[in-house]
Amino acid sequence: MTEITYIQGNSFSLSVPLLKRVVAKENDTTTITTEPYIPASGDAVTVKLIGERRQYTYTPTMSDNVAVVELSGNELSGRYAIEVTILTANGERMRYAQPIALALVPYTGTVDSIVVGSATLDASIFFAMRGAKGDKGDKGDDGNGIADIAKTSTSGLVDTYTITYTDGATSTFNVTNGKDGRDGQQGAQGVGVRSITQTSTSTESEGVNVITITLTDGSTSTFEVRNGARGAQGEKGEKGDSGQVPQVTVTGTTPTQELSPNTFYVFGSVTSLTVTLAAGDSDIANIYAFRFTAGQDNPTITLPQGVVINQDLSLKTGDVCEVSILDNLALFSVWEIQS
Repeated sequence: MTEITYIQGNSFSLSVPLLKRVVAKENDTTTITTEPYIPASGDAVTVKLIGERRQYTYTPTMSDNVAVVELSGNELSGRYAIEVTILTANGERMRYAQPIALALVPYTGTVDSIVVGSATLDASIFFAMRGAKGDKGDKGDDGNGIADIAKTSTSGLVDTYTITYTDGATSTFNVTNGKDGRDGQQGAQGVGVRSITQTSTSTESEGVNVITITLTDGSTSTFEVRNGARGAQGEKGEKGDSGQVPQVTVTGTTPTQELSPNTFYVFGSVTSLTVTLAAGDSDIANIYAFRFTAGQDNPTITLPQGVVINQDLSLKTGDVCEVSILDNLALFSVWEIQS
């Protein structure tokens, strides 16, 4: 370990020669030489004194390959490690450290009578430089991987699996399965709903209705359903239509007429008659009724498609015929009028 003694209140310089180690390899011979390392433009050199409780960082002054640090602390004493770091311009980091001991000598006399020179470390710092990239190595042998794993046999509870490797070799391993467990005990008989009935009925406003649930084990439970409150009496409705059936008279010997439901149509003497049916209300019976007189024997009577008549018609001139149609069924009634 290098020991450095300095006088209290005085500064001193610490010089560190920088050397680089050059490794040359030719065939099987390796040669190691050293030469001064002079930092290039762009290289950053840092010197640190690292103690047990604190550390100090310095940017040295370079003189060729020597890093010079001026130390002026009055309390620098004890064991330190001096660390020199160089970060090159191309990103390489080189570092070396060695221990030193600093001794502080108190002095109260005249400073001019004491000469303190610079201290140079006994051990030089070597930097290993990165060598050139080596040639590409030969391709390695093919690896031996797993090509397949398959179950190849079963004996009782033991399954045998075979591993096939990429070089064709095989190996096996066994897997022992567990036995089937015993059947569990039968569970308790479940309880379901046998019936749900209304056992008490109320027609009163806000009256209570009782619903009874009977379970398959014979037990029962009940719940209540309350009627809604009776609403206020509504206003008197408008007067309804007359219960009388309206009658419509249609003239002409060859009329075509759309029939409204629940209206009676009276035609005169016709030689042909065509009727269609208007749409009626869905919640009442819609009856289409009409009467006509045959103006000739067997006049042409045309009804809507789908309407079925109850008889074959054979009319003579002067016959009076009444027809009613309900649900596409036509009922014909014929009266022979004697002249």
